[in-house]
Amino acid sequence: MVDLSRRSFLAASAGLTLAACGSSKSGSGSASTGGSSSASGSTGSTKGGTQLVQFFGDGYIAPGRQRLPVGLGDAKGVLATGGPDTITFQVLGPKLDVVVPSVVAARHAQDLPRPYWPVVLTLTDPGVYTVVGSSLKGKPEFQFSVTAADKIVIPKVGDKLPPFDTPTIDNARTVNPICTRNPACPFHSITLTQALASAKPVAFLIATPAHCKTAVCGPVLDLLVGQQSAFGAKVAMVHAEVYTDDSINATAPVLDAYNMSWEPCLFLADASGTIVNRLDNVWDTNELQAALTKLV
Repeated sequence: MVDLSRRSFLAASAGLTLAACGSSKSGSGSASTGGSSSASGSTGSTKGGTQLVQFFGDGYIAPGRQRLPVGLGDAKGVLATGGPDTITFQVLGPKLDVVVPSVVAARHAQDLPRPYWPVVLTLTDPGVYTVVGSSLKGKPEFQFSVTAADKIVIPKVGDKLPPFDTPTIDNARTVNPICTRNPACPFHSITLTQALASAKPVAFLIATPAHCKTAVCGPVLDLLVGQQSAFGAKVAMVHAEVYTDDSINATAPVLDAYNMSWEPCLFLADASGTIVNRLDNVWDTNELQAALTKLV
């Protein structure tokens, strides 16, 4: 599902974009967490019956290190549950010249119902790039944009993580419930502002577990809860919901404060409050553990 609402992905100009969390009243996202998982969005050519499914939107990818998680889908956009251990990609620049001859993405699916492959690139020039699955049958492709850093309004790597008084168990700040996980997660005892003042690294997650229906974005809060015993003493962890209530008619104030047009999103900031990493839309236990280990 791709629409033009505040919390939808922006459709990419090629390939297939999975809307991680849309804004329909039936719940965010477009795919069921059980059975076959279908992703709908802007669809490019289907080559050899395989499509690359983009687990990210466009317009918020800055020059520097880019993390582009993708999945595999069939001609109808049904997400694969299997797939190769690695996929090799080639990247073409805005003039369709080869700028990255080969980059390998490993399969990730630890504690997730569907796999993804994070394509990690470093591109310094703004423009539209084409990524080709060169090791896949039919060589399917997708496009994405690198946008000048001064035109990106959401917090990005290198920025200071903006303080915000997120809802807590002592002060819901107009959000009810403050956590849609059942049982509620343990990351609502302090505000993000207090976490940033703690002199610890900070992991700040914006996500709505109860209202996320896709096979990739629903579990991410559970994954962070699973890391609390290993990292909770070293990292201040904070979770903020996406909606003001279960009617899901209004988004929570944090989305406006952070200029967010999608979720889930995990901001990782060092003890000075500087964002050193940002995991967008989907990650598994292994990628999360690696990011938290590097943070501390």
